[in-house]
Amino acid sequence: MASDNFTGADDTALETHDSNWTSINATYPVSNLEIISNTVRHEAVWQLSGAYYNGSSVDSSQIVFKAGTNGSQARNVSVRAGSDQRGYSASLTTIRSGNYTWFNISKNGAWLATLETSGAWSVTADHTVKITASGSSTVTIEGFVDGSSEGTTSDSSSPIGAGHPGFWTGELGTIAEGVYDDWTDGAAGGASSTPSSTPLSKPFTTPLGRGGF
Repeated sequence: MASDNFTGADDTALETHDSNWTSINATYPVSNLEIISNTVRHEAVWQLSGAYYNGSSVDSSQIVFKAGTNGSQARNVSVRAGSDQRGYSASLTTIRSGNYTWFNISKNGAWLATLETSGAWSVTADHTVKITASGSSTVTIEGFVDGSSEGTTSDSSSPIGAGHPGFWTGELGTIAEGVYDDWTDGAAGGASSTPSSTPLSKPFTTPLGRGGF
């Protein structure tokens, strides 16, 4: 199992903290991420960042989105990411009445599916977000929030066949709204927030809009 609780001295660059963390590309570099208060976040506002864990090729990635005040739709946890490839990603989006209400899946940063449109995940609470992928010619992607499955979607149009687990972040006007903690690929033998009895996936229904992208 590969994991990282981002424990280290403040202002330590993520790639120095663990050299397995590798830039997705020049646009989404690992160099924009640093350790602060035993979490990982952007070094400055209006940056983009991305990192995949080169020491793992597991098709599972889980991370904690730390609580904020106003919320952020910029955070994504990914599988099958790599050099110049953001892979398949899961994100909490569309903030209403202090809650994230949508749960989206993207492919290389472009919307692929919305698995939930009526969530009530408070922006002022931590949330554990997980994504898994399986298959090759048709890839099945499943997303989880706080240990509960939010459903599945599939991709058979030039699917991403392999890569690494990781995470990436869009631009943030307030750094504190895009903080992460406790990442793992959830490989056999390690801890995971997924229940031992995985709940049945919800049927996917095409949403009216895309939200957050």
